[in-house]
Amino acid sequence: MGVSNLSLIFGLILLHVMIFISQCECRPDPSTSGRHLLKLVSVPPTLVTYHNGLTLSSRPETSSSPIYLIWYGDFSDSQKSIVRDFFTSFQSSSLQTPSVSSWWKPLQAYVDSRGSSIPSEIHLEAEISDSSCSKGKSLNKLDLEDLVVGSVRDGLFPADAHGFYLLLTAEDVSVEGFCRSSCGSHASTRPVVETQDKHLVFGWVGNSVKQCAGRCAWPYARPDFGNQMSPPLLAPNGDVGMDGLIINVAAILAGGFTNPFGNGYYQGDAGAPLEAATACSGVYGPGAFPGFPGELSRDVITGVSFNAFGANDRRSFYSQMTGILTPDASDLCAREKSWIYNVLIS
Repeated sequence: MGVSNLSLIFGLILLHVMIFISQCECRPDPSTSGRHLLKLVSVPPTLVTYHNGLTLSSRPETSSSPIYLIWYGDFSDSQKSIVRDFFTSFQSSSLQTPSVSSWWKPLQAYVDSRGSSIPSEIHLEAEISDSSCSKGKSLNKLDLEDLVVGSVRDGLFPADAHGFYLLLTAEDVSVEGFCRSSCGSHASTRPVVETQDKHLVFGWVGNSVKQCAGRCAWPYARPDFGNQMSPPLLAPNGDVGMDGLIINVAAILAGGFTNPFGNGYYQGDAGAPLEAATACSGVYGPGAFPGFPGELSRDVITGVSFNAFGANDRRSFYSQMTGILTPDASDLCAREKSWIYNVLIS
């Protein structure tokens, strides 16, 4: 075979390779850090498994669990109303679909060894404000627990083993691990006298707008890594920090209810679990791939992007829920992530 024929064959092969690469849309996930090498691989569906622990259920006489909310730092009235309307949306069954309540509904399939399931609703039971930042503006993980325990000790909240205590920190408050390793977290208190020897489940989420919006408010902020060219989506409530916070609150609630004590439903290592919503991080609609959130609804008047309707004409945005590892499990997250990519961090 002559050199000219070999050159022609090589050229055709190279052309096919270039076409294939151009169609792969191989882009890094903006929520990850470090240097990335991406390659398309076939991976198993993203599903969570049960590890024989307890879930967070409601009281036997009700189907709704209470949320006890702590505002830490300075939040405006409009910012607080975004969060309040989010929780009101869980009781609004008349909303258009997809809605906040329909997003939450799949969690009711998560049943623990007692036969207890995730409540069909959650509601904002009470809230307090620590606008003066009693523990300063640089918090560690123990400070978060102390704030929750202190609210019970001081009689501001009851010691409710069926409730979820949510701590939200303002944009100028730093928290250990915030931006570097997480946008929020959940845990449980130690059983102490102040909590009536109960493990109280709590979570924390911070407003990232001034510290790391590209990590914790994507796709409403330009990502710190990956595709820097595409403009961010318009935030549905006009506040990038708070709209990003709501995305993370939703994920922390899903994880806190299904894996409250670290031995419930999750995937991977118990020390860094992928949970009901975080296993689907970055998947917000059909067709999602790294750097692209998926096909979303768009308000024709305001131009904002969203994937759920909320109370008081709010528009919201949440990661898709992943399924439980059962033979017939099938959900959007598993379908969208079953083929996407393997990320190697060096």
